[in-house]
Amino acid sequence: MADLGTAPEIKVCPRCGRVFECRRNDPAHCDCARVELCAATRSAINGRYRDCLCLPCLTALAAGADLAGDAPKAQA
Repeated sequence: MADLGTAPEIKVCPRCGRVFECRRNDPAHCDCARVELCAATRSAINGRYRDCLCLPCLTALAAGADLAGDAPKAQA
């Protein structure tokens, strides 16, 4: 039986619309913990979005992409 406290949650990225598995209840596997973001970028993300972003968006933002800029296109 899966541990419900660490089961991934299916979400839609508010930046690009991609469906992804959020693992914020399992910090060792959470995408937010895997991508190194500076404090200013984290603060900007928290100020603009109310929910988690997908790994491609987090990676793009870590590389300097604009919050509202060219979000990675969701795969169909």
